[in-house]
Amino acid sequence: MPRPFATVRAVLRSHRGILGASLGIALLASALTVLLPWLGKREIEILEGRGAFSAAGSPALLFLFFAAAIFLTRTLASLSAGADRLLDTLARERLAMEMDRHLYRKMEELDAGFLENPQNRRLIYIFFDIGQLPWTLLRFLTSGLGLILSLAAILPIIALTSPRILALISGFGALQLLVTRSRIRRENAFRVYKEKALAGTNELVFLLRYHFHQLIAVSGEGRVMPRYFQRRSDAVALEVKEETIKLSYQLLYGLTENLTLLATALIMGVAVLAGEISIGTFTMVTAYAVTLQASVSQISQKFSDYYHIKTIMLQLGFFLSMKSRIDDSTIRPEAKGQRGPVRLRDITFAYPGLAGEERAYLAHMVKQLRLAGDRREMWSTDWELVAEWERLLQEQPTPAPVLRGLSLTFPRDSVTAVVGPNGSGKTTLTRLLMRNYDPASG
Repeated sequence: MPRPFATVRAVLRSHRGILGASLGIALLASALTVLLPWLGKREIEILEGRGAFSAAGSPALLFLFFAAAIFLTRTLASLSAGADRLLDTLARERLAMEMDRHLYRKMEELDAGFLENPQNRRLIYIFFDIGQLPWTLLRFLTSGLGLILSLAAILPIIALTSPRILALISGFGALQLLVTRSRIRRENAFRVYKEKALAGTNELVFLLRYHFHQLIAVSGEGRVMPRYFQRRSDAVALEVKEETIKLSYQLLYGLTENLTLLATALIMGVAVLAGEISIGTFTMVTAYAVTLQASVSQISQKFSDYYHIKTIMLQLGFFLSMKSRIDDSTIRPEAKGQRGPVRLRDITFAYPGLAGEERAYLAHMVKQLRLAGDRREMWSTDWELVAEWERLLQEQPTPAPVLRGLSLTFPRDSVTAVVGPNGSGKTTLTRLLMRNYDPASG
């Protein structure tokens, strides 16, 4: 089996500077996220005349110091966010170009006839996301690192300040993750249903826009147009239904988030009134609670990103498993550069089916994506890929020949046109003419 991650890792290693800068920015952003609430707590404690810094100097100077520290921290956070966007653009382009180099080197190993085969083209040109895979994985890793670092820093602070708040946020966070999982499955399932339901509508729209008069002449306006507008109405109803599903989960998610923040504020507010904690601690813990809520949202997004990356990795692995079909052992290198008529003797050619290793990997890929689809964890567009690959697995492994017993002679200094439909063997015949011929004397 090919190792797709080795290819992605090679691309990332070739751009260590971008990788290191991305990780550094993620680390800085996490540190600033943790630092800001702590600085706000110290600022409030100075105003209250309490805390470790209250006796260290003039309260006014200390307040100005921490106010300036908060300003600089926020400014640095804005600068790091801007740098991250610029670096993200640079990384996306550089990594995509480097990945393309690997993909094209692999395509050079495949003969031209293989690439021109309509069946094999279906296998290659559906992999639109492979070129972006290193960048997608880089963003997944850097954002995941920032998320882990933030949680690792914030959770102990909340645990030491108020174990009840930690338990509360953890409970609601688990509930939000369940809501998110349910949302992913429900939205993906409905999106697949909608795309299938709208297939006929989209086809009718295409026919009306590009073949209006022909369609009306064949079916009549009285039959076509009422059906067209009825299908458009059905399409609107499906769109509204999809947005209703999204809105219902958004409201449910927002409700759990607001209840978490409300319960946190109530518990911490009662503790402030009872003299157990300071207003600064109240402010800090409340700010950390908001940060944790945002982190939970990012965790839910990570699930979706993980499933997408897994799908692309499978596609890359299958692409790397492809092999050339033309046997180069019959080509005579000494014939190159010699001029004379080109003779072909008894040429028979058929586009071969999937090789054994390719068929095995394709079956493995279909199985993995089917499992993800059953759990509604697969992106909706991947359903079409699975259906396409299953059709390929059902095709005969040895298709009928497109050339059978062909013997031809092409005279020297002549021009011959080879015409025919896709899949008729034009490219393969041309390749044979260029690479395997008998030189004539003189």
